[in-house]
Amino acid sequence: MAAVRAMAFMCDAVLWPLLRAVKPTADKHVFDVLPHVWPAAINFFKAAAAAPEKVIDGSLSIDLGANAAPHPASTTEGQLKRSARARKDMERIRAAATGDELVAKLLTAAFEAMIPGTENHAAEYVGNGKCALANITPELRATFDAMLSTSTSVERLHALGKASDARAGQQRGDTRAGIVLAKYNKQGAWLEGLSTEKLAQAMSFAWRRGRLELRQTLKQQRIASGRVKREERDTKLAGKRAKRDAKTKELERLKTVALASKYSELERLQNADLADQLKVYKLIRGRSGFTVAHSSRESYVLAVQAQMALEFGDDVNDLPDGDAGFTNRAVRRRKVAHAD
Repeated sequence: MAAVRAMAFMCDAVLWPLLRAVKPTADKHVFDVLPHVWPAAINFFKAAAAAPEKVIDGSLSIDLGANAAPHPASTTEGQLKRSARARKDMERIRAAATGDELVAKLLTAAFEAMIPGTENHAAEYVGNGKCALANITPELRATFDAMLSTSTSVERLHALGKASDARAGQQRGDTRAGIVLAKYNKQGAWLEGLSTEKLAQAMSFAWRRGRLELRQTLKQQRIASGRVKREERDTKLAGKRAKRDAKTKELERLKTVALASKYSELERLQNADLADQLKVYKLIRGRSGFTVAHSSRESYVLAVQAQMALEFGDDVNDLPDGDAGFTNRAVRRRKVAHAD
């Protein structure tokens, strides 16, 4: 409960005013807002961390002056009821949190954590940052002349436009902000100057043209996306098919390999032939518990002999006593005398 109360104090003292400040009206330049707001926020965090009891009793809250948008006035009956209920809730929360050391500690920890986070987030607008208030020159302002508002303001306009269009059904799905944005980019005045017939023609043309372009764009996107996925799928399937075909060919080849039935028959087999013997036992006979690759002829012969004994019984050993079947029996490379 202490954490919930601490969050309520933070929202009431700084969060709502700060959010309204960084969402200015569309006619404000970004340099008219953020170089004032972020230093004031950091100073408030420092003061609140030092005196959390003032945040609890409501005597300390962030003051952004004219840089913050005014609190929207409650006009409807529902808004008035919600505002009154919010005030009563805060009074109840303040009364319950008075003297609560845990709430004070939570507020101190929260505001102390906000100081470095805000300094890092708004580094260009505080201290000696490039866009700090003391460093703003006419030349710098002209460089950023196109930044008439923050991105949050534009996003808010689009959100309002989307809601308006959803109710009126007067915009196509890829814009969803025409009516509201027209008030801010002077298109509204131009539209009001058109006659009813001209306005209907313009909107009808825009609707048909927009629908056509939207359908073509979505169709092209689906086709391009499908082709990319098909290429990726074909590449993966080609690799899998190649491995499957290679495995099938290998199994067919192993089916033609004749198994040695006596130990003495291993004398004429190379290491590759001995590996084939082991593959037949593993892949064709389905046995397990051994490997088909070894580092020496001795290992190959012993592994094959073990499988032959399981396959053909004790009579498989036709070697003389003392003959293991692999000593000095490997095929040797013919030595070639090198000229001096």
